[in-house]
Amino acid sequence: MTVEVHLGTERRVVGTAQDNADKRADMRGALRRVDEMVADGFLSVRGEAKWRFQTEYSAVEDWREFVERPTCGGLEADTRLIDAALARPDGRVTVTEDNLAVVYERLLPGSGP
Repeated sequence: MTVEVHLGTERRVVGTAQDNADKRADMRGALRRVDEMVADGFLSVRGEAKWRFQTEYSAVEDWREFVERPTCGGLEADTRLIDAALARPDGRVTVTEDNLAVVYERLLPGSGP
């Protein structure tokens, strides 16, 4: 996830935030299982949608809650710039995450691709 600092109309990328290792492992395991089901002919890919999910923080308490959440795997960002932005009335921090959703169709036995 990309972390940006906004001061008035200026914006600057200051680093990244990661999901924790358990969450990443769970996601990878689920994706592997779905890939196996597609390869074995149980599912067929019908479409996909990509989007960006953005969360905005303008209060120090809200930002700390984000960083301290159980699924947060760490922050690799300039925390001095983040703290400075959140100390200003026109400052805020945004976290942007790219997302992908795939639509699958369940195939009946013998109706594979």
